[in-house]
Amino acid sequence: MSPDALVEVERLLPACWAWEGKRILDFGHAGGRTAPGLPLDDGSLDLVMATSVFTPLADHWSGWLRELHRLLAPGGMLIGAFPDQELSQAAADVPWGAARAGTTLTAGGESLEVAGCKLLVSPWWTCARWRQAFDILRVEPSGFNGHGVVVARKP
Repeated sequence: MSPDALVEVERLLPACWAWEGKRILDFGHAGGRTAPGLPLDDGSLDLVMATSVFTPLADHWSGWLRELHRLLAPGGMLIGAFPDQELSQAAADVPWGAARAGTTLTAGGESLEVAGCKLLVSPWWTCARWRQAFDILRVEPSGFNGHGVVVARKP
């Protein structure tokens, strides 16, 4: 994770957060392109940063969300990104609205095999799904390196 991204992560975490002794997973860009499953124990993490994971997931987004929930200890934090308005409009000519309820799957005019997919979601849609497994602490629709961001806690 870049130093700028780390500063953004620190800004998003609760004021009482301390890094010392925490078990952290920086779940990178390619991590979610396969079927869910990581060789880690249940509840073994305190923080998962999934800042470039969910956009290319057409098939496995919900499975990976369940997997990250499994890995987090009670009270553990998940920071997850989704494409913001600017990125969504650049990837697909889709009307934007804060209450847009749904998803758009695009490959930017290319075949999915060539370009890979981009799953464009609204903040509303993201929160509606993530609330099934997490307490949503914060939602920022834009400003996180071309993405919106959700900060969630495992109950």
